[in-house]
This record gives sequence, structure tokens and C-alpha cells, in this order.
Amino acid sequence: MRTMESRPAFGIVRTELAVVGMNCTSCARHVETALVTLGDVTADVDIVSATAAVTHPATLPVADLVAAIEDAGYVVVGEGAGALGAALPEAG
Repeated sequence: MRTMESRPAFGIVRTELAVVGMNCTSCARHVETALVTLGDVTADVDIVSATAAVTHPATLPVADLVAAIEDAGYVVVGEGAGALGAALPEAG
């Protein structure tokens, strides 16, 4: 996954992260719960594509999203390799 990051000074962005270790819908719910507890965050976690699409305030660092997923027991791939995903302004 390639990083394309655009961080406006304010507003909402959408970040897609590749997540390893999810095997079932319960795993996906666990990742989703870990993310939404950060506040003002919505997450759509898909075990088939092994991704978490997260809509969050631009002021919330992607590193916090990664930490929440890793604290839940999963791995975000590409972290540190410049491939965290895409953080783009959310339309509308």
C-alpha cells in the first residue's frame, strides 16, 4: 500500500491501513472498537482485504491509529516503510 497523505490544518481525513492478523469478523470488530475509542473516529474494517478505512480528525496522527491497532494485538504493515496508506480529505 502506498502512502498518499494530505493533512489539512483542520477537518476530517480518511486513512486506509493494511492490517495483518485478522482471521474472522470478531477480529475485525476488535480492530474497529480499538479505533473508535480514540474519539471522533469511524472505522470500516474488512477482513477480506485486510484493511481498516478510518475517518478521523486531521489533528489525530496516523501513528495513534497504528498504536491502537497494535495495542489490540494486530499488526499494521508498511509502518516505517512509507506505506501506511492514504490520508485524504473527506469529501463533504
